[in-house]
Amino acid sequence: RPRGGVGQAVEDYLRTASSQEQAGWEPLCSDAAQLLAMGSPGELVTVRTIASPEAQSCLDAGEPADLTLLSDDQRFRVHTSAMAAASDFLAALFGAGMTDSTAREVALREVTATELQALLELVYHGECSVRCGGLPALLITAARLQMP
Repeated sequence: RPRGGVGQAVEDYLRTASSQEQAGWEPLCSDAAQLLAMGSPGELVTVRTIASPEAQSCLDAGEPADLTLLSDDQRFRVHTSAMAAASDFLAALFGAGMTDSTAREVALREVTATELQALLELVYHGECSVRCGGLPALLITAARLQMP
């Protein structure tokens, strides 16, 4: 699958964020705005990437979703193959032979529903809208889920 679809600025940000994560959120917000030239924390910005070919294939074929991701109190119907292709973490989870590998529902406890919704929009459609102030958390979540 293609790597770096979110762009070099995001990759640079993630390297910076992972080294600064212990320092708290304020430096991360500042770095994100600076690196991505996005403006104020409340400003709505569009993040664009390449939609997952596997997700596009599922949508084009009209395949029914076969998995529910749970976050907060919300449920998101998705395709296992698309999620495994988009996330190395989920691919490992599904292939590990553990309970989650055959489950119809997987709870992502450390991912907010807002972050998950945005990441799913990126996987399936190649873009999402997010407030600039929420971008650091979105990028860190993408890194934790090992999504390029």
